[in-house]
Amino acid sequence: MTGKRKKRSILVVDDEDAVRGAVSLALAKEGYDVTESWGGADALTKVAQERFDAAILDIRMPEMTGFDVMHAMRRMCPDTVLIILTAMPDPESRFESLTQTAGVYAYLKKPCKLQTLKDTIAKALARH
Repeated sequence: MTGKRKKRSILVVDDEDAVRGAVSLALAKEGYDVTESWGGADALTKVAQERFDAAILDIRMPEMTGFDVMHAMRRMCPDTVLIILTAMPDPESRFESLTQTAGVYAYLKKPCKLQTLKDTIAKALARH
């Protein structure tokens, strides 16, 4: 008897409704189980209730930064693949370096082609 494979789950955290909605829709069309979150505290509440295979985090959000969320998620769910997707400038690659040392799989800059994001997630989950 062959069991049905569970959909991979992704948490999309971004305070911009249009970005969060577009990313979530594109990933849902790829067959992922997508949960949306508008900010850091909301995201951490959802992480405490459910396990996610991957999370896509914006950096600049009200109340908590994506870095705060990233560090909390590393403690709460170390197996979740983290991907940063942000429009925040990083002229000296400090954020990219910081995220690599924190175990972030990828640092993508907005605007990012949805295909690039989908390919990044597929590669990350295939390795994980």
